[in-house]
Amino acid sequence: MRAYVCRYGGEGEREVSVDIYLEGRRIAHSSVELKGSGEVPVEFSLPLEGAGEISGFVRVEEDELPEDDRWYFVLSVVDSVEVLASGPPPEAQVLKLALSPPGPVGTPFRVLKAEPEGINSQLLKDVEVVLLADVEGLPPSTLYALKDFVRGGGGLGIFLGGRADVRWYNEEVLPELIPGRLGPLKGSPRVEEGYFAPKSWSPALKDLLGRDSFKVFLFYPFLPGKGTKPLIELSDGSVVSAESGDGKVFIWSGGLPPDWGDITLRGVFLPLLYRLVLRAAFPGEGRKGWTGGRLSLEFRREGPLKLEGPEGESFTLWPEGSSVTTPPLDSPGIWRLSGGGRVIALIPVNVPPRERDLRKTREGGTFRTIPQEERVADVVRKLRYGRELGWPFALLAFSLLLAELALGRARTSEGA
Repeated sequence: MRAYVCRYGGEGEREVSVDIYLEGRRIAHSSVELKGSGEVPVEFSLPLEGAGEISGFVRVEEDELPEDDRWYFVLSVVDSVEVLASGPPPEAQVLKLALSPPGPVGTPFRVLKAEPEGINSQLLKDVEVVLLADVEGLPPSTLYALKDFVRGGGGLGIFLGGRADVRWYNEEVLPELIPGRLGPLKGSPRVEEGYFAPKSWSPALKDLLGRDSFKVFLFYPFLPGKGTKPLIELSDGSVVSAESGDGKVFIWSGGLPPDWGDITLRGVFLPLLYRLVLRAAFPGEGRKGWTGGRLSLEFRREGPLKLEGPEGESFTLWPEGSSVTTPPLDSPGIWRLSGGGRVIALIPVNVPPRERDLRKTREGGTFRTIPQEERVADVVRKLRYGRELGWPFALLAFSLLLAELALGRARTSEGA
């Protein structure tokens, strides 16, 4: 496990002790040297026993802001992940061998292969992640079963290629499963001089990728829509991989064959594929909260749910459709969501990073972000010093004018 210790401001070197706690017990200890501002990584090897969700926190020694001395997290310890790979034999077989290779080396993945037309609700009942490898299209009944599978919490990975019907994906698949749009095919097969390389990538992949990790020769540029986050951006600025639902659905818009790119021949392929499939099976980012904020969680459950906070807070929540929204989570720590007499989710809540920075803002550097629902003119008017008196004086003058006219009319009536 890798943690990052940040220092905001300060001069000179400082040694800081770092401890990791799991389920309330200190498991590991280390120390780091902080030189001025910045962040320093520290790695731990944690003994994990059994599968399931384990809560914990990283603690550094106290400073001027005790609330930021801990960072809470939840680990999903995987025993096995049931994966269904579907597509033409070459591509589906590549995914199967990568996730579950023959021989003594074991992985947490158990991979089942099926023809695209054979996917149905019964087959998906015991599956956690479905991988579509260069699938041209699916019958309406199969596509409906797949969408229902994702709505129910299942993961989905889409790999494109030469057989894929891009128009069908744009019209039938992407709008509901991973909002975005695929552009026309770009590049040339196996042209070393004209390849595309990774340019930038999501923080979730920063420990895996580099600018020379792989080459892409052919791909469909992907334009992410609302709620979809880019995972990997290529050297021409195009997105080749993206995710929605905090990793529950992901897409690779390049192909797996060598004439589309060399990623399957590189050492990064296995850890990258493992990471994406595990994120699809256990999308944990959506269960990370900040103090004072609300969370919307996807759960297909009936009846009331109970939310308990680290300081004794207790709330009863009622699901709305396939999701449930929490009240503001005011206390940092591990929040527990339970239903039917058992805990169904652990939610780590931390102080937002911007509130941990105690450095003073430089003169002229203060700014405010205006929410989308507010008008710029209204916000500027609220922030002005003093108050404009033009309108009040104009209203007062108009009122006095009406009063004078009324008095004048009354005097005229008396004189008559």
